[in-house]
Amino acid sequence: VDYPYAQIDHDVIDLSVELGGTADTTFGITNWGFDRLHYDLELPQGEQILSYGDMEDPAETWAISGESNHDFYNVRFTAAQTCTLTSARMLFSTDGTVGEPDLVVYVWDDSSGFPGAKLDSVVIPNGSVSFSPSWQLVYFSGQGIRIRPHQDFHIGYSVSGQEPTDALAIVSDDGDPVGDERRSSGKWSQYWGTMYDRHDRDANFFIQAVVAYGDPPAWLDYDPQSGSVPPYATDQIELNLDAAGLSSGLYKSGIIIENDSPDPAIVLPIIFRVGQTAVDGDDAGAVPQHHALLGNYPNPFNVETRIRYRIGDGDGEWPFVRLVIYNTLGQHVRQLIDGYRPPGAHEALWDGRDDRGHAVAGGLYLCRLEVGTVFDTRKMVLLK
Repeated sequence: VDYPYAQIDHDVIDLSVELGGTADTTFGITNWGFDRLHYDLELPQGEQILSYGDMEDPAETWAISGESNHDFYNVRFTAAQTCTLTSARMLFSTDGTVGEPDLVVYVWDDSSGFPGAKLDSVVIPNGSVSFSPSWQLVYFSGQGIRIRPHQDFHIGYSVSGQEPTDALAIVSDDGDPVGDERRSSGKWSQYWGTMYDRHDRDANFFIQAVVAYGDPPAWLDYDPQSGSVPPYATDQIELNLDAAGLSSGLYKSGIIIENDSPDPAIVLPIIFRVGQTAVDGDDAGAVPQHHALLGNYPNPFNVETRIRYRIGDGDGEWPFVRLVIYNTLGQHVRQLIDGYRPPGAHEALWDGRDDRGHAVAGGLYLCRLEVGTVFDTRKMVLLK
């Protein structure tokens, strides 16, 4: 082509280190055009999914009912640095669920290891509650909840039933091995206690906190920050990921490659697993077979848009996939995909209508891909 044309040699960077470790790798920016390519690199805000226990091994279900209106299940989280709590993910089961209870999700600050003052609450009508294998997504009000570095906070739920016996069951792991922190707890008859104290095993509820960091992540560095690539040549970008001061968990960020080619803002996702293993158990520099939401075209759009996504190889089985449109208040607008999909590239069409077939108003919408415990979100603009 007679203009600069940028291509990145990775779909994603996925690195794993032990606590306090570092990892180095590179990626290439290739110019397949006849004109010189100019680029600048920058970091978006980072995102982390906080969770505890074995989220890959659902083993038990625990139900609470609306009979007393005072029972709760809860998980205590600890922030690694200043962040904003934007949403939560919870895995409920039909096994143990009775009737049609509404879900009430709470966020509390900490009081001696148990929930203290309420920071926020969200009511989700029963008809909008998702059950395993789909995760329930809960957005919190406004711009999210500000969390201080190393501050403990709690996410839990109760139910509001039509009948006193209505109940909602959440999934947990098997509680082995027993941890020292004992983060999952419940409130029964006005008293809080850990799952270990009440049941003699450290079962971890499948509740996750999604936090965003306002500043670029301190754990990610790269060099050079800008450059130019001659025709049919490649620049190598060096990455350094440093887990010093980070707690065990999954950290997500990305590098934005701004350039003067037809795709002027390419985003390279960065996944940093601290104290965890890579997706396929490969070595730290390997690129896994992964799931990804690739964006939509056109964007902005007026009548319809095509949403591209990719399902990774995994263990060869077809994973359960959800592709959902939300408005900026976190309200469900349209479910595009809700079922098993084979590995490979896929497309879904959204015509700007909700689940009832009604045309929605113009504005900003969020498209969210959920595959097991992996999720990705992209912004879309509908013009009217």
